[in-house]
Amino acid sequence: DHKALLTCISDVILVVCNTIMTADLVVFLKNHRQTPSIWLLHEFWDRSQIVQQIKMRPNVHHINVDVIVQALQMASTVVFVCEAQKAMPVFHYGRGFYMGNTG
Repeated sequence: DHKALLTCISDVILVVCNTIMTADLVVFLKNHRQTPSIWLLHEFWDRSQIVQQIKMRPNVHHINVDVIVQALQMASTVVFVCEAQKAMPVFHYGRGFYMGNTG
């Protein structure tokens, strides 16, 4: 269990997450220790696509749209892959910047 392991590590000063699938860890660490996070989001999904993508993964029970929105609000910085992704309604909570191309 990732959360149990992270609870045992007392000197985490920053967490870098590299996918939307780590939304629960962003929330957990912020709630547990006020740990700042940099969250890199590669996924370019709207709300309905997030629901569909999670349904396609039978082992994914730890996140849903609400957890993702909460993580976007709690992450210290969100790195988007493009400006268009940042403009999508589900991602409008994120504070951050984009890297890469503008399309």
